[in-house]
Amino acid sequence: GFINVESEVAKGSTFSVVLPLTLVDKVDLEKIEQSTQNEQIDVRFNGNILLAEDHQDNRRLIARWLSKLGYTVYSAANGEQAIELYKNHPIDLILMDIQMPVMDGIEALANLKKLGCKQPVIALTANAMKHEIEKFIQLGFTDHLTKPIERHNFINTLNRYINNKKTNIEDAAEQLTTVASDDLRDNFIASLAKEKNALEQCYQQQDHQTLMQLAHRLAGAAQMFGFNDIYQLAVQVENLIKNDNLPSLDCTFYELVEALEAAMINDND
Repeated sequence: GFINVESEVAKGSTFSVVLPLTLVDKVDLEKIEQSTQNEQIDVRFNGNILLAEDHQDNRRLIARWLSKLGYTVYSAANGEQAIELYKNHPIDLILMDIQMPVMDGIEALANLKKLGCKQPVIALTANAMKHEIEKFIQLGFTDHLTKPIERHNFINTLNRYINNKKTNIEDAAEQLTTVASDDLRDNFIASLAKEKNALEQCYQQQDHQTLMQLAHRLAGAAQMFGFNDIYQLAVQVENLIKNDNLPSLDCTFYELVEALEAAMINDND
């Protein structure tokens, strides 16, 4: 088995102890020992990973993936919390979301560099355009992972920077398919009413900068949990504002609101 800790600044820590137990009617030590010898050894990774991601359900899902692979995870909701965790824990690799409240990933990276951080810092981003990725590398990020995260690429990237050992990527990726996420998907659906209200408030107040940030965050979580229509519309809203195409914003925004309402209605049904 294994022991894992997931810690979040100002909220607390969750300790998990996982023991592989099998219930049998009659204990036959010789058969159990033989069976254990014939089992394929489960390849597990190791190391301490700092995960900074502002969307709670996204953060918890990625943390569960990391824990399943064997890593110890320290979770932060923004760059400021990430820096505090870095100061107080031995960290081997950092997964850093770019757009976060309080302190974004770019500012957090700059502060980490000032603290003498030499560990790999991987950018987590839904912005996968070539020029955007090049910008992240120029700013000092070691590499990037595009959201929604593809499991094989996720494992390959982690292995390349902090394990660097031969392993069966297919087997490791298969392990991630067994990670429970239904509760997180339910949490995401339950949060849509609050997300919708926040989006509408920003739209009515013409606070386009905050609206763009909310749409970006919503897009990342929506695709992670299989809501592709919400993802696509949220990305369109973000890009229309980013490209200053406000005359085309109204129609797309209301389509996004309708998609959110439809997801909430389907969940209630």
